[in-house]
Amino acid sequence: MSLTPWFAPAGPAALGLLGQTALAGFTLVNGTPQILTWTAPADGKLHRVHLFGQQHVTGLMAGGQVTASAQIPDGTTQQLILSAGALSAGFYSYSPADLIVAPGGTVTVSQSSALTLGAAVTWLEMWGL
Repeated sequence: MSLTPWFAPAGPAALGLLGQTALAGFTLVNGTPQILTWTAPADGKLHRVHLFGQQHVTGLMAGGQVTASAQIPDGTTQQLILSAGALSAGFYSYSPADLIVAPGGTVTVSQSSALTLGAAVTWLEMWGL
């Protein structure tokens, strides 16, 4: 005889790794490339995405802003600045970014301003369901 009540929740769904940079990281450049992207299934459900990141700046940098954008449930695009760029030498952790993504919506992490001075490498992981 089972002692589990009929109303017991199945438990929370576990987040899975949706994308990550290489072990060597992503070197910021004098351009605006995409770093990571993921498209949610078009299944009629809301999806959660969490971004973790860290950046190593080896000299005073100009530019090099990193942003995340996602289509949220009302159909608009939300933009989050993960790293404002123009940083001095050191290690920086991105503030955790949590997003609710529309079914079929895309999450993109990009370098949104060209790095014109200095050098930096970033590591990112995108987790979600």
